[in-house]
Amino acid sequence: MARKEALLICGDLVPGRRRRVAVGEPGARRDQSHCDLALKARGAQRELREAVVWIADDNPAGADALVAAAMAAARRRQARPKLGRVRLELAPERYRFWSLRGFPYLLVYDAGAEPPIILRFVHQSRDLPAALDL
Repeated sequence: MARKEALLICGDLVPGRRRRVAVGEPGARRDQSHCDLALKARGAQRELREAVVWIADDNPAGADALVAAAMAAARRRQARPKLGRVRLELAPERYRFWSLRGFPYLLVYDAGAEPPIILRFVHQSRDLPAALDL
């Protein structure tokens, strides 16, 4: 999949919640490389957006933290795709699972693709064999 075909996860995940932060203020980033990161499968993007909207109703800061955790985990998986856990009872070996620290969500990604493709963003309380159709 070409880079320009990827669906970017950046900016306004929750409609109306766009924040501008000046460089040097708390929360500012030195670069915008986090905007280059993509969840390439529509399912992963939709699932992350739904989780963020759900959490933002009660906890906007928690929703922001979830996006940051998902982006950081996705960047690490792109840099070192074999670090994820293999779960042969759920999917073939090429698919890996990564638990988001501090959140009950899993990134499910294809470590055999170049670059790795994040396919799903799944809540851990779901029936994973039924939820995953890999």
